[in-house]
Amino acid sequence: MEVGVAITSFVVAAGLITVFGLRLATVVDVLADRTGIGGTLVGAFLTSIVTSLPELVTSVAAILGVGLIRRQRSGIGFEGVAILGLYAAGVVVVSLIG
Repeated sequence: MEVGVAITSFVVAAGLITVFGLRLATVVDVLADRTGIGGTLVGAFLTSIVTSLPELVTSVAAILGVGLIRRQRSGIGFEGVAILGLYAAGVVVVSLIG
């Protein structure tokens, strides 16, 4: 990758993170006001979900990467079901721990 492309990608990613981070803070404030739950708890819950997104992308990529023959024989394959189950368990644990 060329340096110019890498720098441009970094600046775009940083801008998107800033925009969506500010939007998430606004959503947390609104949810905290509407539900009566503390802003810290709502923020921790939403932050745990957002920080789990890379694992979700990795899991989906792993599911889609399962061999073509295995996918034709059994849908997404046992590995895909196991990965989705582990991801769901991780989201529950992270949400409960905060």
